[in-house]
Amino acid sequence: MIGNSEFVRESEEALVGAALFDGNVLADAGLAGPYFLDRQLAHIAETILALHSDAEAVTPRTVADSLHEQGLLGKVGGTRALDELQALAARPEERPKLASAVKSAAVDRGYYDVLQAQIRALRGGQRATELVGGAVHDLEDAVSKGVENTYMTAFDGVAAELNRVRDDVLAEQTGIIGLPWGLETTVPTGLPHDKVSVIFGPTGGFKTTIANGIARHVAQMGYKVLKFGLEDSASLEYLRIIADQADVPLEHLARRVFTKSELSRLKRCRADWLKNLLVVEEVVPTPTEMIRTYRSVPGVQVVFSDYLQLIDWEGDSERVAIHNFMLQAQRAAKRDKVAHVVLSQLREDKMDEAEGSKRPRMQWLFGGSAIKNMSKLILGVWQPAKYHAKPSGMGKAGALQYGEWFAQDPGRWDSLVEVVIRKNVLGPTGVAVPLVVDLPTGRIKEFPR
Repeated sequence: MIGNSEFVRESEEALVGAALFDGNVLADAGLAGPYFLDRQLAHIAETILALHSDAEAVTPRTVADSLHEQGLLGKVGGTRALDELQALAARPEERPKLASAVKSAAVDRGYYDVLQAQIRALRGGQRATELVGGAVHDLEDAVSKGVENTYMTAFDGVAAELNRVRDDVLAEQTGIIGLPWGLETTVPTGLPHDKVSVIFGPTGGFKTTIANGIARHVAQMGYKVLKFGLEDSASLEYLRIIADQADVPLEHLARRVFTKSELSRLKRCRADWLKNLLVVEEVVPTPTEMIRTYRSVPGVQVVFSDYLQLIDWEGDSERVAIHNFMLQAQRAAKRDKVAHVVLSQLREDKMDEAEGSKRPRMQWLFGGSAIKNMSKLILGVWQPAKYHAKPSGMGKAGALQYGEWFAQDPGRWDSLVEVVIRKNVLGPTGVAVPLVVDLPTGRIKEFPR
């Protein structure tokens, strides 16, 4: 291994200890949980980074509370372990050297395998191996020799090749169920094939609007989509989608009263892609009935279940029911080669109790760890205006990102929606992607830069 393993361990402890005093330490150093060999330290690091990305205060108390909510406080050694780490905190001038040691060690123990797996997820099998074969060979050779500079150069080569492959695949749209509104930059692999994805958020937080927009986008790409509309009628679901497509207020479509310009847009609206989108009305179906229904429709490639809390749990407790549903959905997606998107509410009591930004957090999901562990992509959706009268309520980051836009027209604050990446196969987590919703039509646009 490159470097001294005892020194690496001490470096990890010193950096996490420093981060308990200053939440910027890990983010500024470009460190993430997977870099830490010690799993206890990795859990603490990931919790600190999550609090930092939510613009929450990072203190030993807030970290302990968050670890407790996740059921991890005991696993990391309790508050005593956090106290001990504080005593080991690195001084500012020491941190760059320590961070470099931690990164080098992470690479040394085979971090390139993660990159290879990500490339295989994009291209698959032997083809991916051939594409990065030269860089990986150089990396392996450097590992065996323990030469740090050569090693890091080879690692950079694999990372660069990964980016080239990703860009190539995205350009070709080969096998990727891409996402709209600039989300493809943050989630380049799109909706994971053969896997379950989750969109969660508070009541009235535009979960269905976001899901409908993704469904329309995917159907226009040529994928066959089935959407369970468990809350509203199929006709209303279709009206929402057409309102978005034609840029006509939903109320006008429902009443069939239009202005001349709206009627003109409706006439020009091409909705031949609607043949790829089937909305099914189910009254509190059981998980088995849902899966049986979509398996009965030939060629379905993407399924949306809107939403989790309306499914008939057949008498099971919430935790058991959600675990069983996610397990069935996961197995069915893999067996049937289907991308299954599940919508879920969150624990609004936890959201109300949280101080600072109310961006949806994994700890607020229903069902314990079932959703977190059995999903490959998790997106949190919320409307900031419901919880903060103005951007400054979201902390310094919110004021900086939205302050000028808000000042130009405070009335449009209600139209802002954030999609927060909470779990991601390939790409960053904790990133909030802002979108603007035209409230009468439900049409979604990228936030103006």
